[in-house]
Amino acid sequence: MLRGDEINVDIDVDTELVKVSDGKIESTIKNCFPAEEFPMLPKGIEAEEEEIETSIFLEGLKKVLFAQSTDEMRSSLCGIYVEFLERDLSFTATTGQHLANWTLPIRLSEHQFQFILPTKGVRMLLKLLAGGSHIKIRKNKEYVQFELNNVLETFHLEDLSFPKWRELVSVNDSKEVVLDRKEFVGTLRTTLKIEPVARFVFYNQKLTVIADNSDRRIEQKISYSGDMNISVGLNCKMLNDGIKQIKDSELRIGLRKKGDAIIIKEGNYQYLLMPVDLDR
Repeated sequence: MLRGDEINVDIDVDTELVKVSDGKIESTIKNCFPAEEFPMLPKGIEAEEEEIETSIFLEGLKKVLFAQSTDEMRSSLCGIYVEFLERDLSFTATTGQHLANWTLPIRLSEHQFQFILPTKGVRMLLKLLAGGSHIKIRKNKEYVQFELNNVLETFHLEDLSFPKWRELVSVNDSKEVVLDRKEFVGTLRTTLKIEPVARFVFYNQKLTVIADNSDRRIEQKISYSGDMNISVGLNCKMLNDGIKQIKDSELRIGLRKKGDAIIIKEGNYQYLLMPVDLDR
């Protein structure tokens, strides 16, 4: 609300009041705390450092942001797992039911480290990365720090372990089916008007998507190429969110056996979705 060219700030340490005025408008801020009670994060940390383009880091966060968990009971999933590997920069987020990963082959220094960037940290970085060309990233045992345009964002790292998802999910022996992406997305949107979960029956190059509730049942059929025959229950909303990152006109879905995750890949992006048991 202050509009004057000069702003006066008057701090009364004894009463813990702060008065701010521009000569016309005066505001009093009550119940201020002593400065020594402010938590002190390090202004700079001695740690391994990487410098990369902000556009790359920003794209990685946005690619997987939708898949991060909001379940505070599973705190290790409430954030984005960032890995600086020998030849790759990798971003992963998961709820446990679905997982999104974006891995970019990139030349880094000899440093290799990883951390879970908490949800609040992700939101703050999305704003910070909107400006500037390069960002410096430092990480030690306690903190991860981002420096951009003379701004330091420092986050305390919790002692959490992200799931070793590469070891838990094998997709090398999956069979691939290919569908028209726009047609498939349209089918999902129609299905979501009935139920969030549907049965997907792949048989003889014809996919039947079945959704029903107490009032209505709908079956939609679309063609696919591939020799996989399987029936699987899937969460249509999660599947639709994962497909939004796909730009190709063809959608390639990797399928294995009943009970295994399906996988969708395009370039540096991959998306995994666990099936839903509809037969219980």
